[in-house]
Formats: sequence, C-alpha cells, structure tokens
Amino acid sequence: MPSPNPAPTNITGDLFEFVRNGNLNARDAFALKRDTLKRNQFGGVIGGPIKKDKLFFFGGYQRTSLRSDGAQNTAFIPTPAAIAGDFSALASPACNNGRQIPLPSSLGFVDNKISPGLLNPVAVNIAKTLPATADSCGRTLYGLVANQDENLVTAKVDYQISAKNSMFGRYMSGN
Repeated sequence: MPSPNPAPTNITGDLFEFVRNGNLNARDAFALKRDTLKRNQFGGVIGGPIKKDKLFFFGGYQRTSLRSDGAQNTAFIPTPAAIAGDFSALASPACNNGRQIPLPSSLGFVDNKISPGLLNPVAVNIAKTLPATADSCGRTLYGLVANQDENLVTAKVDYQISAKNSMFGRYMSGN
C-alpha cells in the first residue's frame, strides 16, 4: 500500500557554464596583441517542494574565476621637479606633442615655475607616496593582473502555514 504522503519528486534544477578565453577573442582595435583574459563562470540552481503545497526550497551557487597576464598600462604622475614647483619639463614640447605650453602668470607661474608654497600641501604629500618616475614627462608604466575568484551562494525556504499565513527565510553570501 502506498504511503499517504509520498515524497515530492518534481525537484528541478539547472547547471551552467560560461567561458571566455583570450585565444578565442578578436584583438582590440587599439591593442598590439590579443588579451590573455580567461573568465570561467559556472554554477547551478536547484529547487522544489519538501512537503507538497506547504514547504519549498531553492538554492543556487555561482563561481567566477578571472585570470590574465598583467596588462601594460600608462599613467602620468607628478615628477619630483613638479612637486618642487618646476613645471618647465611638463610644459615643454617634448611632453606636449611638439608644442610649448606657457603656464599662466595669473596662477603664480613665472617661466613655468611656481613657488612650492602655493601648491596644495595635501596634494604634495599624496604625490610623494606615488612611485618615482625617471621620465621627464611623468610617464610611468604599470601592470595589473586580474586573478580574482568570486563565490555567490543563495538559498530560500518558503513555508505556507495556512491560506492566510506564510513564512520564508533567505540566505545570501558572496566572497
């Protein structure tokens, strides 16, 4: 004789995976070579009744992994001369596509130099924490490596107490 409350069997779920690999990507129009980005995103969900028409559950998990070689990036930072008030190299043709830029005397510049006392002391202190550059224009190169992992978990339980009362609990986590 069958049980009066058979266990629910309509539990459903889904699995997924997304892959991005630099070997399969077109080269960016402005890049000299293809990127080395590898992105794997995968996970799944599952849900269904625990007790017919009363208690239901849902759960999901997703992981994202990113990997890439360091990209060569360019930034311009204040030079030691600029921190000391001498902007003549930064305003020179060598740093401005062949064009000399005269800095305005109305701001305190004389021959593209300014008294260091007129510079914001907070900005000067922040600039001193930046890496030193040997380039007279302040150009510095740096690389960023994208090695990141992310895990996301979600779960929910719904309980139908009566036709007028219900309760649910939810859990979400990400790291």
